[in-house]
Amino acid sequence: MNKETLWREYAEAGNLCRSYEVLSRTSLAIFATFATAVVAYLLRESTQTIPNIILSLLGLIISVLTLTMMYRVREFYHVAKTRAVEIEKELHMDLYQRLDAHFRDHNITPSNKIAPMWIAALFIISFASLLGRELYLYFKAV
Repeated sequence: MNKETLWREYAEAGNLCRSYEVLSRTSLAIFATFATAVVAYLLRESTQTIPNIILSLLGLIISVLTLTMMYRVREFYHVAKTRAVEIEKELHMDLYQRLDAHFRDHNITPSNKIAPMWIAALFIISFASLLGRELYLYFKAV
């Protein structure tokens, strides 16, 4: 490939990486707000078992879908970044390679691709527990 084509592809890979970052953060912000509100409602305000079962099940489904979407976005990001690194090697550049090297040894905090998935997984556990509690209360009353 000629350098101009590589530069265009490199720019597109960078744009994709930024888009995936924004999508991941926006998804987390919307999801976490929804999930926190529903969990708080189920734990504090609601005393009706059937609506609680429905809300818990809905929360569980949305949490699983969100985790799946976040995983896919992470994989799309990885493909775009991997291609950017390949292009960098051809063009004798090293931006993404230096970023990878810099953050490779920072194991104290999870990456901003993994942390949202952990949050979604915690909400899956929360909604599954709440659903179990509500089903127990429902069948205990029947």
